[in-house]
Amino acid sequence: MNFQSRKNILQSTALAACLALSASACTGGKGAAGGAAGKLAGEASAFSPGASLPNPSPSPSVSPPASPSPSASPSPSPSASPSPSSSPSASATPMSSVPVPPVAQLVIAGPGTLSVMSACSGAYTVSGLDSLNSPATASAELVLGLSGNGNGAFFADANCSTPIVTLSIHPGSSSATFYFRSRASEMLTLVAAVADIDASIVPAQYPIHVIAAPAAVSISSPATSVHYTNGSSLSILGTCSNGSIVVLSGADNQNLACDNSAFTFSVAASQDGVYNYSISQMDSFGAYSPSGEQAFFS
Repeated sequence: MNFQSRKNILQSTALAACLALSASACTGGKGAAGGAAGKLAGEASAFSPGASLPNPSPSPSVSPPASPSPSASPSPSPSASPSPSSSPSASATPMSSVPVPPVAQLVIAGPGTLSVMSACSGAYTVSGLDSLNSPATASAELVLGLSGNGNGAFFADANCSTPIVTLSIHPGSSSATFYFRSRASEMLTLVAAVADIDASIVPAQYPIHVIAAPAAVSISSPATSVHYTNGSSLSILGTCSNGSIVVLSGADNQNLACDNSAFTFSVAASQDGVYNYSISQMDSFGAYSPSGEQAFFS
């Protein structure tokens, strides 16, 4: 190899070493790498004292490695963020509600006295109360058994035409109604109790007095139940019970209050014929006495 070829090789090698390490390596930097580069540069300059090194283009194969980019630092994964669905929502918060007190006992309200053979009693109401004696609504159907009727019977209607032995307080309601009628004078205690024997609900007990029906009126005039006359009018007189209403029915309809234990009805006959009348009295409980009959022949 001639002198010029060896010189070119040494210059290229020295230049590549300087570029791969640092500028100080070309000027005698410390360390083994710096010493090696300086030695090569010295050898190159020994072939041509005072000559400067050429500036060839750097080789891509010896480019320094790229430093890590800040973008390579780990970032939180979007999946790690709390899901919106997991955040508490005001609308999802359950509303607090005041619990409805349960029915603790039953009570009955209604007429305390009624007459035998009355058309029908007034309404009796069975109500549910809580432990503080306040009205309580039933959360489920409460079927009540009715008892204590003696010689009477319980009914669902005000005409006493539909007999019953049980009664229901429906969900959301606090009461139910029944009616009663008796055919004998007696003291009774009406009872309403939960039919499924729920011992936690105290039954209702209500005392009543069934009194005898009013006695029949006594007709004093005419003296007989059949009366013949040529006249066009007739007066019917008799005795009754104070406080009762005397009722005339049949060929004419009238009623009047018993006054001083007596009554008087005046009836007319517009033409010849037979006129039949019935007279009874009704007490303050709506009970009627047996009827007295009067026939008027004109």
